[in-house]
Amino acid sequence: MPLVAALSAALLVPAQEAARPCPDLYRCAAEAARAGDLARARALVDERLAERSDDADALLLAGNLALREGRLEDAERALDRAAAIAPAYPDVFAARARLRLRRGDAPGARRELARARSLGSAEVDEIARRIDRLGAARRWTIAVQHAVSDVSGGQTWHDTLLTVARTGARVVTTVELERSQRFGLHDERLQFRADVPLRGGSAYAGVVATIDPEFRESWGLRAGGELQATDRLDLTIDGRFSRFGRIDTESVGLGARVWTASHRAFAHLSLLNFWDEFGRYRAGVALRGAADLSAAVQLLGGYARYPETLAAVTQRTDAAHVGVVWRMSDHHVMRLTAEHEERRNAFRRDTLSLGFSVQL
Repeated sequence: MPLVAALSAALLVPAQEAARPCPDLYRCAAEAARAGDLARARALVDERLAERSDDADALLLAGNLALREGRLEDAERALDRAAAIAPAYPDVFAARARLRLRRGDAPGARRELARARSLGSAEVDEIARRIDRLGAARRWTIAVQHAVSDVSGGQTWHDTLLTVARTGARVVTTVELERSQRFGLHDERLQFRADVPLRGGSAYAGVVATIDPEFRESWGLRAGGELQATDRLDLTIDGRFSRFGRIDTESVGLGARVWTASHRAFAHLSLLNFWDEFGRYRAGVALRGAADLSAAVQLLGGYARYPETLAAVTQRTDAAHVGVVWRMSDHHVMRLTAEHEERRNAFRRDTLSLGFSVQL
């Protein structure tokens, strides 16, 4: 009998210990996750968040668990909440970079990585290597966009743009072919552009030429770039030279892009310095922004008042647009944009454009 009692007690104590509530739910959840017991870890972290929904550590763990299990929407919600509660927590932004990578969004991953790096995350080098591998795996992007415009006076304009981009080890090269129809005339414009990522920013240069131009420039040069001044501020510059027959126009745009603390939205203000076909200085301004409604959907919008040269004549133009970008999958993106434009002493037009891109 004493032996039976001793054996019963030995079996009963572990069972009682297992049934006893964990005194530190987050610690127990983390230990379960390290041991590979994801179901127990998820149950414990959910219990912890039910007690205290603003626990950034628990939210980060919940996001990482969801990411490991492929529940990307759940991961996004938990990590966004953690970032809002603890905007100086580097591990949160490193986790958000990994989430962006899972979705195939290398630019988004770089933005999150820049935030993690500025806060001192120890994971940035490994994530950077993963971003590079993603870019190497998806070297080609092909996009097509078509726009239809209803123009005052009963005209209909069409614009079709085909873009092919290749991501190399050090440079992204892009070729664009655009066919535009205006006033019953057609122009085909070709552009070549090279983008180079730099530490803390990027730079680009390009050249554009129109085949037998009717209203577009005969040729032009483009150059610019951006610099990450702080974690939430980017400075941009964009310079352009265009030749219309025997006359030239030049412009330099200086801008600043401000991000929200979560890096899910930004506003970009740009001041345009423009010299028209007579060498007169004109100024313009543009404000645009974007906000991620989710990891798959982004909302766009903006307004601009700027001098624009068409058929070698420069006029003030006012334009406003709204749009939505839908990341249908890791490889496919769709874009829908509506724009209203008024060209002084000339015309008004309303434009609807639809675009689609695929990464190969």
